[in-house]
Amino acid sequence: MLLGRAFWLGLLAPLGLGLPAVATPYLVSLGNLPGGSAARAFAVSGNGLVVVGEDATPNGHEAFRWEAGVMVGLGDLDGGNIDSTARGVSYDGEVVVGWAGNEAYRWSGGVMTGLGTALPGAFSSGATNVSADGSVVVGAASFPALSSTAVTISGASFTDLGDLPGGSHESAANDVSADGAVVVGRAATASGYVAFRWENGVMTGLWPGQARAVSADGLVVVGEIGLGSGSGEAAVWKNGITVGLGYLCGTCNQTVAFAVSGDGSVVVGGGKTASGNDQAFIWDALNGLRPLADALLAAGVPDVARVEAALARTAALIDATGARGFQPLALEARSKLALTTGDRAQAQRLRNEAQQLFAAMGAAVHAERLRAKIEVARA
Repeated sequence: MLLGRAFWLGLLAPLGLGLPAVATPYLVSLGNLPGGSAARAFAVSGNGLVVVGEDATPNGHEAFRWEAGVMVGLGDLDGGNIDSTARGVSYDGEVVVGWAGNEAYRWSGGVMTGLGTALPGAFSSGATNVSADGSVVVGAASFPALSSTAVTISGASFTDLGDLPGGSHESAANDVSADGAVVVGRAATASGYVAFRWENGVMTGLWPGQARAVSADGLVVVGEIGLGSGSGEAAVWKNGITVGLGYLCGTCNQTVAFAVSGDGSVVVGGGKTASGNDQAFIWDALNGLRPLADALLAAGVPDVARVEAALARTAALIDATGARGFQPLALEARSKLALTTGDRAQAQRLRNEAQQLFAAMGAAVHAERLRAKIEVARA
Protein backbone atom coordinates (compact mmCIF):
# COMPACT_ATOMS: atom_id res chain seq x y z
CA MET A 1 0.00 0.00 0.00
CA LEU A 2 1.30 3.46 -0.88
CA LEU A 3 0.71 5.79 2.05
CA GLY A 4 -0.89 9.14 1.30
CA ARG A 5 -2.02 8.29 -2.20
CA ALA A 6 -5.49 7.25 -3.31
CA PHE A 7 -5.92 4.92 -6.27
CA TRP A 8 -8.75 4.21 -8.69
CA LEU A 9 -9.11 0.83 -10.36
CA GLY A 10 -10.93 1.12 -13.65
CA LEU A 11 -12.03 -1.23 -16.42
CA LEU A 12 -11.43 -0.60 -20.10
CA ALA A 13 -13.77 -2.39 -22.49
CA PRO A 14 -12.34 -2.32 -26.04
CA LEU A 15 -15.13 -1.78 -28.53
CA GLY A 16 -15.09 -2.46 -32.25
CA LEU A 17 -16.34 -4.77 -34.96
CA GLY A 18 -15.42 -8.33 -34.17
CA LEU A 19 -13.71 -7.44 -30.88
CA PRO A 20 -15.04 -8.95 -27.65
CA ALA A 21 -15.80 -6.54 -24.81
CA VAL A 22 -13.06 -7.84 -22.54
CA ALA A 23 -12.57 -5.77 -19.40
CA THR A 24 -8.94 -4.77 -18.87
CA PRO A 25 -8.16 -3.39 -15.39
CA TYR A 26 -5.92 -0.39 -15.00
CA LEU A 27 -4.72 1.46 -11.91
CA VAL A 28 -4.74 5.25 -11.64
CA SER A 29 -3.13 7.36 -8.94
CA LEU A 30 -5.51 10.13 -7.89
CA GLY A 31 -2.77 12.34 -6.45
CA ASN A 32 -3.39 14.82 -3.64
CA LEU A 33 -4.95 18.19 -2.96
CA PRO A 34 -2.41 21.06 -2.79
CA GLY A 35 -0.21 20.33 0.22
CA GLY A 36 -2.12 17.10 0.85
CA SER A 37 -0.35 14.07 2.25
CA ALA A 38 -2.89 11.33 2.99
CA ALA A 39 -5.60 11.05 0.34
CA ARG A 40 -8.20 8.33 0.80
CA ALA A 41 -10.89 7.36 -1.69
CA PHE A 42 -14.25 6.24 -0.28
CA ALA A 43 -16.66 5.99 -3.21
CA VAL A 44 -16.87 5.98 -7.01
CA SER A 45 -19.80 7.07 -9.16
CA GLY A 46 -21.92 4.47 -10.92
CA ASN A 47 -20.56 5.53 -14.31
CA GLY A 48 -17.01 5.01 -13.00
CA LEU A 49 -15.80 8.52 -13.82
CA VAL A 50 -15.86 10.33 -10.45
CA VAL A 51 -14.12 9.38 -7.19
CA VAL A 52 -14.69 11.07 -3.83
CA GLY A 53 -12.90 10.96 -0.51
CA GLU A 54 -10.74 13.12 1.74
CA ASP A 55 -7.15 14.34 2.03
CA ALA A 56 -5.08 15.66 4.92
CA THR A 57 -4.03 19.20 3.96
CA PRO A 58 -2.21 21.94 5.90
CA ASN A 59 -5.64 23.48 6.57
CA GLY A 60 -7.21 20.27 7.87
CA HIS A 61 -8.98 17.25 6.43
CA GLU A 62 -10.86 18.22 3.30
CA ALA A 63 -13.37 16.36 1.13
CA PHE A 64 -12.40 15.97 -2.52
CA ARG A 65 -13.98 15.13 -5.85
CA TRP A 66 -11.75 13.64 -8.57
CA GLU A 67 -12.63 13.54 -12.26
CA ALA A 68 -10.55 13.19 -15.44
CA GLY A 69 -7.26 13.40 -13.57
CA VAL A 70 -8.16 16.50 -11.54
CA MET A 71 -8.72 16.42 -7.76
CA VAL A 72 -10.77 19.35 -6.42
CA GLY A 73 -11.28 20.19 -2.75
CA LEU A 74 -14.90 20.70 -1.75
CA GLY A 75 -14.15 22.98 1.17
CA ASP A 76 -16.30 23.10 4.29
CA LEU A 77 -19.53 24.56 5.59
CA ASP A 78 -19.28 28.18 6.70
CA GLY A 79 -17.51 28.70 10.01
CA GLY A 80 -14.59 26.95 11.69
CA ASN A 81 -11.58 25.18 10.26
CA ILE A 82 -11.59 22.84 7.27
CA ASP A 83 -12.93 19.49 8.49
CA SER A 84 -14.88 17.62 5.85
CA THR A 85 -15.07 14.23 4.19
CA ALA A 86 -16.90 12.86 1.13
CA ARG A 87 -18.42 9.41 1.58
CA GLY A 88 -20.94 8.94 -1.22
CA VAL A 89 -21.63 10.08 -4.78
CA SER A 90 -24.54 9.84 -7.23
CA TYR A 91 -24.46 7.72 -10.38
CA ASP A 92 -23.39 10.60 -12.62
CA GLY A 93 -20.96 12.05 -10.05
CA GLU A 94 -22.79 15.38 -9.83
CA VAL A 95 -23.99 14.98 -6.23
CA VAL A 96 -21.56 14.29 -3.37
CA VAL A 97 -22.50 13.66 0.28
CA GLY A 98 -20.58 13.39 3.53
CA TRP A 99 -20.13 15.51 6.61
CA ALA A 100 -18.36 18.70 7.55
CA GLY A 101 -17.70 19.07 11.24
CA ASN A 102 -20.85 17.80 12.96
CA GLU A 103 -23.25 18.26 10.06
CA ALA A 104 -24.20 16.19 7.03
CA TYR A 105 -23.96 17.95 3.69
CA ARG A 106 -25.00 17.57 0.07
CA TRP A 107 -22.68 19.04 -2.58
CA SER A 108 -23.91 19.84 -6.08
CA GLY A 109 -22.96 22.38 -8.73
CA GLY A 110 -19.95 23.52 -6.75
CA VAL A 111 -22.00 24.36 -3.65
CA MET A 112 -21.87 22.50 -0.32
CA THR A 113 -25.20 22.69 1.51
CA GLY A 114 -25.60 21.69 5.14
CA LEU A 115 -28.48 19.32 5.87
CA GLY A 116 -28.87 20.16 9.55
CA THR A 117 -28.71 17.74 12.47
CA ALA A 118 -31.63 15.73 11.17
CA LEU A 119 -33.93 15.15 14.16
CA PRO A 120 -35.09 17.12 17.24
CA GLY A 121 -32.55 16.77 20.03
CA ALA A 122 -29.76 15.55 17.78
CA PHE A 123 -26.44 17.38 18.01
CA SER A 124 -24.77 15.99 14.87
CA SER A 125 -25.47 14.23 11.60
CA GLY A 126 -23.47 12.49 8.91
CA ALA A 127 -24.26 11.36 5.38
CA THR A 128 -22.73 8.09 4.18
CA ASN A 129 -24.26 7.59 0.74
CA VAL A 130 -26.83 8.75 -1.78
CA SER A 131 -29.23 7.23 -4.31
CA ALA A 132 -28.31 7.06 -7.99
CA ASP A 133 -30.16 10.27 -8.89
CA GLY A 134 -28.86 12.13 -5.83
CA SER A 135 -32.30 12.67 -4.31
CA VAL A 136 -32.16 10.35 -1.27
CA VAL A 137 -29.30 10.71 1.24
CA VAL A 138 -28.67 8.16 4.02
CA GLY A 139 -26.65 8.36 7.20
CA ALA A 140 -27.20 8.83 10.93
CA ALA A 141 -28.08 11.43 13.54
CA SER A 142 -26.43 11.38 16.98
CA PHE A 143 -27.87 12.37 20.33
CA PRO A 144 -26.29 13.53 23.64
CA ALA A 145 -26.78 10.08 25.18
CA LEU A 146 -24.16 8.76 22.72
CA SER A 147 -26.80 6.90 20.75
CA SER A 148 -27.59 7.36 17.08
CA THR A 149 -30.37 6.52 14.67
CA ALA A 150 -30.25 5.68 10.97
CA VAL A 151 -31.91 8.28 8.76
CA THR A 152 -32.83 9.01 5.18
CA ILE A 153 -32.92 12.58 3.93
CA SER A 154 -35.03 13.59 0.95
CA GLY A 155 -35.06 17.32 0.32
CA ALA A 156 -35.58 18.91 3.72
CA SER A 157 -37.40 15.86 5.11
CA PHE A 158 -35.68 13.48 7.56
CA THR A 159 -36.98 9.96 8.20
CA ASP A 160 -35.96 8.00 11.30
CA LEU A 161 -35.48 4.39 10.20
CA GLY A 162 -35.78 3.12 13.75
CA ASP A 163 -33.90 0.26 15.38
CA LEU A 164 -34.01 -3.50 15.91
CA PRO A 165 -35.60 -4.90 19.10
CA GLY A 166 -33.47 -5.25 22.22
CA GLY A 167 -30.51 -3.28 23.49
CA SER A 168 -30.09 0.48 23.31
CA HIS A 169 -31.60 2.51 20.49
CA GLU A 170 -28.63 2.72 18.15
CA SER A 171 -28.53 2.38 14.38
CA ALA A 172 -26.65 3.80 11.41
CA ALA A 173 -27.24 3.61 7.66
CA ASN A 174 -24.26 2.86 5.41
CA ASP A 175 -25.67 2.50 1.89
CA VAL A 176 -28.80 2.82 -0.23
CA SER A 177 -30.05 1.13 -3.38
CA ALA A 178 -30.07 3.00 -6.69
CA ASP A 179 -33.74 3.97 -6.38
CA GLY A 180 -33.46 4.98 -2.71
CA ALA A 181 -35.94 2.33 -1.56
CA VAL A 182 -33.59 -0.06 0.27
CA VAL A 183 -31.20 1.02 3.04
CA VAL A 184 -28.61 -1.12 4.82
CA GLY A 185 -26.47 -0.63 7.90
CA ARG A 186 -26.14 -1.79 11.49
CA ALA A 187 -28.34 -1.66 14.60
CA ALA A 188 -27.69 -2.50 18.25
CA THR A 189 -29.49 -5.39 19.94
CA ALA A 190 -29.18 -7.05 23.34
CA SER A 191 -26.62 -9.46 21.86
CA GLY A 192 -24.58 -6.86 19.93
CA TYR A 193 -24.68 -5.21 16.52
CA VAL A 194 -26.76 -6.79 13.77
CA ALA A 195 -26.68 -5.99 10.04
CA PHE A 196 -30.01 -4.66 8.81
CA ARG A 197 -31.91 -4.15 5.58
CA TRP A 198 -34.69 -1.55 5.59
CA GLU A 199 -37.48 -1.40 3.01
CA ASN A 200 -41.02 -0.01 3.04
CA GLY A 201 -40.69 1.13 6.62
CA VAL A 202 -39.57 -2.26 7.95
CA MET A 203 -36.06 -2.91 9.36
CA THR A 204 -35.01 -6.56 9.13
CA GLY A 205 -31.97 -8.06 10.87
CA LEU A 206 -29.74 -10.13 8.59
CA TRP A 207 -26.74 -11.42 10.57
CA PRO A 208 -24.64 -10.53 13.66
CA GLY A 209 -22.35 -7.74 12.46
CA GLN A 210 -22.73 -4.93 9.96
CA ALA A 211 -24.04 -4.37 6.42
CA ARG A 212 -21.85 -1.93 4.51
CA ALA A 213 -23.16 -1.96 0.94
CA VAL A 214 -26.10 -3.00 -1.22
CA SER A 215 -26.46 -3.74 -4.93
CA ALA A 216 -28.23 -1.30 -7.23
CA ASP A 217 -31.49 -3.29 -7.10
CA GLY A 218 -31.32 -3.75 -3.32
CA LEU A 219 -31.29 -7.56 -3.53
CA VAL A 220 -27.66 -8.24 -2.54
CA VAL A 221 -26.18 -6.99 0.75
CA VAL A 222 -22.53 -7.26 1.86
CA GLY A 223 -20.61 -6.53 5.05
CA GLU A 224 -19.03 -8.55 7.81
CA ILE A 225 -20.09 -11.14 10.38
CA GLY A 226 -18.89 -10.53 13.94
CA LEU A 227 -18.47 -6.75 14.09
CA GLY A 228 -16.47 -5.55 17.11
CA SER A 229 -15.09 -8.97 18.08
CA GLY A 230 -11.54 -8.35 16.83
CA SER A 231 -12.17 -10.89 14.10
CA GLY A 232 -14.89 -11.31 11.54
CA GLU A 233 -15.71 -12.67 8.12
CA ALA A 234 -16.86 -10.85 5.01
CA ALA A 235 -20.40 -11.85 4.13
CA VAL A 236 -22.94 -11.60 1.33
CA TRP A 237 -26.73 -11.86 1.75
CA LYS A 238 -29.08 -12.79 -1.09
CA ASN A 239 -32.54 -14.35 -1.21
CA GLY A 240 -32.66 -14.52 2.58
CA ILE A 241 -29.40 -16.47 2.87
CA THR A 242 -26.14 -15.17 4.36
CA VAL A 243 -22.87 -16.72 3.17
CA GLY A 244 -19.38 -16.08 4.58
CA LEU A 245 -16.79 -15.29 1.89
CA GLY A 246 -13.77 -16.70 3.73
CA TYR A 247 -10.34 -15.32 4.59
CA LEU A 248 -7.03 -14.46 2.92
CA CYS A 249 -5.24 -17.52 4.32
CA GLY A 250 -5.85 -20.68 6.33
CA THR A 251 -4.82 -19.09 9.63
CA CYS A 252 -6.29 -15.62 8.93
CA ASN A 253 -9.37 -14.54 10.88
CA GLN A 254 -10.54 -11.18 9.57
CA THR A 255 -12.12 -9.96 6.33
CA VAL A 256 -14.59 -7.11 5.71
CA ALA A 257 -16.66 -6.49 2.57
CA PHE A 258 -16.84 -2.77 1.81
CA ALA A 259 -18.60 -2.62 -1.56
CA VAL A 260 -20.49 -4.64 -4.16
CA SER A 261 -20.94 -4.13 -7.89
CA GLY A 262 -24.22 -2.79 -9.22
CA ASP A 263 -25.38 -6.24 -10.28
CA GLY A 264 -24.25 -7.85 -7.02
CA SER A 265 -21.79 -10.27 -8.63
CA VAL A 266 -18.45 -8.79 -7.46
CA VAL A 267 -17.50 -7.93 -3.88
CA VAL A 268 -14.43 -6.00 -2.73
CA GLY A 269 -13.03 -5.42 0.73
CA GLY A 270 -10.03 -5.91 2.96
CA GLY A 271 -8.62 -8.30 5.50
CA LYS A 272 -5.65 -9.32 7.61
CA THR A 273 -2.84 -11.51 6.27
CA ALA A 274 -1.02 -14.18 8.26
CA SER A 275 1.54 -11.54 9.29
CA GLY A 276 -1.21 -9.17 10.43
CA ASN A 277 -0.91 -6.73 7.51
CA ASP A 278 -3.92 -5.22 5.76
CA GLN A 279 -4.66 -6.49 2.26
CA ALA A 280 -7.41 -5.72 -0.24
CA PHE A 281 -9.44 -8.57 -1.73
CA ILE A 282 -11.89 -9.18 -4.55
CA TRP A 283 -14.53 -11.92 -4.64
CA ASP A 284 -16.75 -13.42 -7.31
CA ALA A 285 -18.56 -16.73 -7.55
CA LEU A 286 -16.13 -18.16 -10.11
CA ASN A 287 -12.81 -17.30 -8.45
CA GLY A 288 -13.80 -17.01 -4.81
CA LEU A 289 -11.96 -14.62 -2.48
CA ARG A 290 -8.53 -13.53 -3.81
CA PRO A 291 -6.01 -10.84 -2.85
CA LEU A 292 -6.66 -7.90 -5.17
CA ALA A 293 -2.94 -7.75 -6.00
CA ASP A 294 -3.09 -11.34 -7.31
CA ALA A 295 -6.13 -10.55 -9.45
CA LEU A 296 -4.41 -7.48 -10.89
CA LEU A 297 -1.20 -9.38 -11.64
CA ALA A 298 -3.22 -12.09 -13.38
CA ALA A 299 -4.81 -9.36 -15.50
CA GLY A 300 -1.43 -7.86 -16.40
CA VAL A 301 -1.46 -4.90 -14.00
CA PRO A 302 1.82 -4.42 -12.09
CA ASP A 303 1.95 -4.62 -8.30
CA VAL A 304 2.57 -0.91 -7.69
CA ALA A 305 3.53 -1.31 -4.03
CA ARG A 306 6.22 -3.89 -4.80
CA VAL A 307 7.63 -1.88 -7.69
CA GLU A 308 7.68 1.25 -5.54
CA ALA A 309 9.51 -0.64 -2.78
CA ALA A 310 12.08 -2.01 -5.24
CA LEU A 311 12.73 1.45 -6.65
CA ALA A 312 13.18 2.84 -3.14
CA ARG A 313 15.77 0.14 -2.42
CA THR A 314 17.51 1.02 -5.70
CA ALA A 315 17.69 4.71 -4.76
CA ALA A 316 19.12 3.80 -1.34
CA LEU A 317 21.80 1.60 -2.94
CA ILE A 318 22.77 4.40 -5.35
CA ASP A 319 23.15 6.80 -2.43
CA ALA A 320 25.10 4.27 -0.38
CA THR A 321 27.51 3.22 -3.14
CA GLY A 322 27.82 6.49 -5.05
CA ALA A 323 26.93 4.71 -8.30
CA ARG A 324 25.43 7.83 -9.83
CA GLY A 325 25.61 6.38 -13.32
CA PHE A 326 22.51 4.33 -12.50
CA GLN A 327 20.49 7.32 -11.28
CA PRO A 328 18.98 8.31 -14.66
CA LEU A 329 17.96 4.69 -15.26
CA ALA A 330 16.21 4.64 -11.89
CA LEU A 331 14.46 7.91 -12.72
CA GLU A 332 13.31 6.50 -16.03
CA ALA A 333 11.92 3.44 -14.25
CA ARG A 334 10.03 5.71 -11.84
CA SER A 335 8.59 7.64 -14.79
CA LYS A 336 7.25 4.39 -16.25
CA LEU A 337 5.63 3.54 -12.91
CA ALA A 338 4.04 7.00 -12.79
CA LEU A 339 2.56 6.40 -16.25
CA THR A 340 1.17 3.07 -15.06
CA THR A 341 -0.65 4.80 -12.20
CA GLY A 342 -1.91 7.61 -14.43
CA ASP A 343 0.30 10.42 -13.07
CA ARG A 344 1.43 11.86 -16.42
CA ALA A 345 2.77 15.09 -14.96
CA GLN A 346 5.06 13.19 -12.59
CA ALA A 347 6.13 10.86 -15.41
CA GLN A 348 7.09 13.81 -17.61
CA ARG A 349 9.02 15.50 -14.81
CA LEU A 350 11.00 12.34 -14.03
CA ARG A 351 11.69 11.66 -17.71
CA ASN A 352 12.98 15.22 -18.18
CA GLU A 353 15.28 14.83 -15.18
CA ALA A 354 16.60 11.50 -16.47
CA GLN A 355 17.23 12.99 -19.93
CA GLN A 356 19.18 15.90 -18.45
CA LEU A 357 21.32 13.55 -16.34
CA PHE A 358 22.09 11.36 -19.36
CA ALA A 359 23.14 14.46 -21.31
CA ALA A 360 25.34 15.72 -18.45
CA MET A 361 27.04 12.30 -18.25
CA GLY A 362 27.76 12.31 -21.98
CA ALA A 363 25.41 9.36 -22.62
CA ALA A 364 24.26 10.90 -25.90
CA VAL A 365 22.35 7.85 -27.20
CA HIS A 366 20.21 7.58 -24.05
CA ALA A 367 19.74 11.36 -23.88
CA GLU A 368 18.52 11.49 -27.48
CA ARG A 369 16.25 8.45 -26.94
CA LEU A 370 14.51 10.15 -24.04
CA ARG A 371 14.41 13.51 -25.81
CA ALA A 372 12.48 11.87 -28.66
CA LYS A 373 10.00 10.31 -26.19
CA ILE A 374 9.54 13.65 -24.45
CA GLU A 375 8.76 15.36 -27.75
CA VAL A 376 6.21 12.65 -28.65
CA ALA A 377 4.53 13.01 -25.24
CA ARG A 378 4.26 16.79 -25.69
CA ALA A 379 2.77 16.52 -29.18
